Amino acid sequence: MCPMLDLPAWYLKALGLGQKNPASSQFHHVACEELPWIFAHRCSFVCCLCCRLRCCPFRNDSNLFASKTLYSLYAGRLYVGRLAKAGGALNVRGGEVMDAVIETRKLTKRFGRARGIVDVDMQIEEGEVFGFIGPNGAGKSTTIRTLLSLIRKTSGEARIFGLDCQHDSTRILADVGYLPSEVFYYDRMRAIDLLNYSASFYKKDCNQRIRELSEVLELDLNRKIEDMSLGNKKKVGIVQGLLHSPRLIILDEPTSGLDPLMQKTFFELIRQENERGATVLFSSHILSEVQRICDRVAIIKEGRIVDTQSIAALQQTAVKRVTLIAKNPVIPASLTFPGVAAVEVDGVHASFVYEGDCNVLLAKLGDLPLANIDITEPTLEEVFLHYYSDDIAQNATARNPNSKPEDDEAVLVGKSSPSASRASGR
Repeated sequence: MCPMLDLPAWYLKALGLGQKNPASSQFHHVACEELPWIFAHRCSFVCCLCCRLRCCPFRNDSNLFASKTLYSLYAGRLYVGRLAKAGGALNVRGGEVMDAVIETRKLTKRFGRARGIVDVDMQIEEGEVFGFIGPNGAGKSTTIRTLLSLIRKTSGEARIFGLDCQHDSTRILADVGYLPSEVFYYDRMRAIDLLNYSASFYKKDCNQRIRELSEVLELDLNRKIEDMSLGNKKKVGIVQGLLHSPRLIILDEPTSGLDPLMQKTFFELIRQENERGATVLFSSHILSEVQRICDRVAIIKEGRIVDTQSIAALQQTAVKRVTLIAKNPVIPASLTFPGVAAVEVDGVHASFVYEGDCNVLLAKLGDLPLANIDITEPTLEEVFLHYYSDDIAQNATARNPNSKPEDDEAVLVGKSSPSASRASGR
């Protein structure tokens, strides 16, 4: 049976169902069957999951998240304020207290025979800005969708606020702000109407917060969605995700569509939210973004978490980038000692990546007549590519089983390295 929805009169007018000049304070009970078909397809706020969303071919993350959230709130006439009271409760299971904001154990999602995510173990503490990085297709968005119960897990365990993500999604979604990589709204609605309606589901006055966020993001609230650029639509999504001051903020590729100046403003806004006490899960494949804002980072590779470290620990790796200028033309053979990879020689100029004891490096370079040398820390991108270098070495060996490591620039002498991965074109 479809639930009855309490919709404001002005919103029903926008759908073509209301009176000509309704009072903005009026609410009407509306059955889902009365709503137009396109409403079920594209609605970013209310949708009857039981009747239409499961078979909707046009559903997307932003619509599905919002629809599940508001369906959960309306079912049983519950409001966000009542649900939030239980949001911070600790869960005791098997004698163990699980108080992390997000915790997964062997979380797995498969799409038939296709790999989604496999045995993902992740723990994000309260107040942390946690980065989630990996190339496209690595499993970042699948993990997030499973956490938000937008898709069902195959096996494993996922908990937010100590509550089961699948069975307690109503309580969880009441205190989560989610910004998907793409947002979709009604084109003919004004931003202010859209945000006011979104705010009406929370038992708090969000008007001031909407004004503050729109001023920071330089968002014109009176413009219609159809007249907005991609960047301005993304700003609407940011305001919608933050207007209720959620305890947990989940951002999936949040800066796409924002210009560099607005990206700087966005990062400052997230820092302020974190200082307020919010926990942030920041998913991106742009490594400089993660390096800029996050405390720790999880690296996902082919659906599996391969490492979780602090940003500082990743940057303090033993891998070094060496660039030198010699007094005489450099002979490539003089740089083929253990730990060296991705050697590039151009006359008196040479560069390479070194992993190993710095004393050995300096002793070897001491044999060369140098005019200048520069030894720098690796970028986070180089460190990240290190986790993909094993596959590159295996592929190189498969191409030429008889080749030696020093014969292939994509394979390290001794061990794979970040820049070797890049040289191989991965």
